[in-house]
Amino acid sequence: MEDTQRNENNSLITEKETKHELDNDFFDRHELDNDCHDDDLLIASLPKEKGWLGLEDHFYQGFWCPDIVIRGVMSVQQHFKAQDTDLILITMPKSGTTWLKALAFAIANRHDYPNTLSQHPLLTSNPHKLIPFLEFNSNKEGCHIRSLPIVSNFQSPTANIFSTHIPYHSLPDSIKNSGCRVVYLCRNPYDVFVSTWHFVNKARAESLGPLSCDDAFDMFCRGVMGFGPFWDHALGHWKESLERPHKVLFLMYEDLKEEITLQIKRLAEFMGVPFSLEEERKGVIEETSKLCSFNNLRELEVNKSGSLLLFENKTFFRRGEVGDWVNHLTPEMVQRLNKIMEEKLDNSGLSKPLSRSRILNLRITYHSNIPSPPSPENTQGRKSNPIIRDREEEDCHDNPLELLPKEKGWTAQDTDLILATMPKSGTTWLKALTFAIANRHRYTNTLSQHPLLTSNPHDLIPFHKTNLSANKDSHQGSRILNLSNFQSSIFSTHMPYHSLPDSIKTSNFFVVYLCRNPYDSFVSAWHFLSKPRPESIEPLSFNDAFDMYCRGVIGFGPFWDNVLGYWKESLKRPQKVLFLMYEDLKEDIIFQMKRLAEFTSVPFSSEEENEGVIEEISRLCNFNNMRELEVNKTGKSIRHFENKTFFRRGEVGDWINHFTLEMVECLNKVIEEKLGGSGLAFKTSL
Repeated sequence: MEDTQRNENNSLITEKETKHELDNDFFDRHELDNDCHDDDLLIASLPKEKGWLGLEDHFYQGFWCPDIVIRGVMSVQQHFKAQDTDLILITMPKSGTTWLKALAFAIANRHDYPNTLSQHPLLTSNPHKLIPFLEFNSNKEGCHIRSLPIVSNFQSPTANIFSTHIPYHSLPDSIKNSGCRVVYLCRNPYDVFVSTWHFVNKARAESLGPLSCDDAFDMFCRGVMGFGPFWDHALGHWKESLERPHKVLFLMYEDLKEEITLQIKRLAEFMGVPFSLEEERKGVIEETSKLCSFNNLRELEVNKSGSLLLFENKTFFRRGEVGDWVNHLTPEMVQRLNKIMEEKLDNSGLSKPLSRSRILNLRITYHSNIPSPPSPENTQGRKSNPIIRDREEEDCHDNPLELLPKEKGWTAQDTDLILATMPKSGTTWLKALTFAIANRHRYTNTLSQHPLLTSNPHDLIPFHKTNLSANKDSHQGSRILNLSNFQSSIFSTHMPYHSLPDSIKTSNFFVVYLCRNPYDSFVSAWHFLSKPRPESIEPLSFNDAFDMYCRGVIGFGPFWDNVLGYWKESLKRPQKVLFLMYEDLKEDIIFQMKRLAEFTSVPFSSEEENEGVIEEISRLCNFNNMRELEVNKTGKSIRHFENKTFFRRGEVGDWINHFTLEMVECLNKVIEEKLGGSGLAFKTSL
């Protein structure tokens, strides 16, 4: 029924267009004989319900809005002509729109306004004035937004920046089909609801009185809110970002709050105006962050007075905190919204980014019947953790081989974790990082008494495929921490995704895949495999090894098939498969460790970050430290391979010292043929 209604709506919007002279080069203005009357008839036929402001909201093309806003949306759909170089900022209301506009404007115009302390437009103009909304600058005569003097028109590659709350499926075709880029900022629904409720109550007519939290929450859960339902809005842009990541950048509000510098760099690169190394050294990113920070914008005189539509400028700056919902929602409300989000976002992959904001996993502490969240000092609350068991539950075995899963008859548990790699792609490093992150509350001292100081990472996290551990005598005297120390287990494998046991692919088993660029991966594999070759067999030449590699003849290869299987699965089910790049670990280890910890459901707390726990783990697991440990200089953890062979160089770009120009061209061609169009790209140098 709804689909029929939407199709009828769309046909009424577009079927009666007449020719008219262009106002300018960017968009058409259409005069319809009975345009206003047709709009009235259409809007009158739509389902309606009293909205948050006390006005009637209408259900148009799958979302709710007052009729005056729907008219603006219709005008945008009919008349706005996106250019390939445009940038469109899209949000649900109260999801960080003002902040995103300020950041995008400052990034785009930083060369015109290098002084962020004076003479910057953001100091004297509200961000909504600098980057206007499409739907609020349109009427039945057309969308005149490009003629506004306040439109940000900086130099290419981006011509103009616009903003909208319109859901993706209702955007003008020119936006969806052109080369323009879209940035979507998503905020967790719990804080979105609370922020919207506060915001709307400040604009409601006094005669109506305030809207109660209970009534507002009921409407939110039924999807009745401006441009809602929330889940449909977020899901539309999320899916598009997976299908066309070059066109749609999906950002999380909570990630901006947590790692603003990195997110600003991501935004600038996506916009086509990346920060140079010189700018980074000069602190331009930090200056931009300070200029656009919530506290700075809120204290500016321009944002304390004036208004936009029904809303005073000061109402755009309330708190902006992550987790403020705990002060407003009851446990029953949380359970209701949790259930809705699970139903609406099931198998989409979007629930994982939302949970990574530490929102879905928070415990409400202001009711005595709700358990307290775990802390570094309190391990009793960690029973639900998918990786770590309490110390009391440790069950040490003398033989770690007894705990390895068997290929036949072994069933993955929903909360288990598997680390997957091609050989020589950072496997040892990934194992060390994952083990240290998972066990950090048990082994707080990384300078002594840590298993990684006395055990090779391959002993601590075994391979799944076969029991490769050998040289049992080498384990004597060193403490082997077996898998029963975890509530659920961590395993490792080189197997391609399609060959994994069905219990892994069909369960909620988590997978972390670490990918390394094929050039360095080949060179490292050649060095590694040359060391255990019997003396009776002549050394494998670099040329012969390269020929085999290009034909896919390498352990667990071809390289491209192994990588592509996990890459595609990470796009389909990002909540199940985290795809990491070795080069990203080398370039920004702190951020990647935080991603890994979040994905494995053991995020670092603010206290841990302030205490430098992430940096300590990074130092413990870094290549040079691991290589110099006595345990990694002697013994064998895997048959035929001495521990020291797992630590050669680990550099990015070492391939340049080995490849000829012809080899580069050959491998380039193979990679283009095998991975072209997949969206998978490699960094071959830093």
